[in-house]
Amino acid sequence: MLTTAAIAVKDKQGQIIGVLGIDLSYAGVQKTISGLNIGRTGSVTLVSKSGTIIASQGKSKKYTFKSGKSISKNVVLKLLKPQNKNREP
Repeated sequence: MLTTAAIAVKDKQGQIIGVLGIDLSYAGVQKTISGLNIGRTGSVTLVSKSGTIIASQGKSKKYTFKSGKSISKNVVLKLLKPQNKNREP
C-alpha cells in the first residue's frame, strides 16, 4: 500500500513551475504488524482516518482485514472514532 504526497512548486510571482511528489510505502509497518501475536485469538489493525486498512494481522477473521480495504461503514471503526467531534486528536 502506498500514499502519495505532492505539493506545487511556485516561483516568486506565485506561478506554478513544477510539482514535487513522493510515494510513501507502508511495507515496513505491514511487516512489523504481520510479526505481532496478540494472545491466542487477538488481532491488530492499523486504519487510516478515512477507514482504509493499512495493515491487519490476527487469528480473528471477524477483526482481520485485507490491506487497502475500506471499513468506513464497519461498526468497529464507528466505535473507535471519537464521539466528540470538537476534541483534538
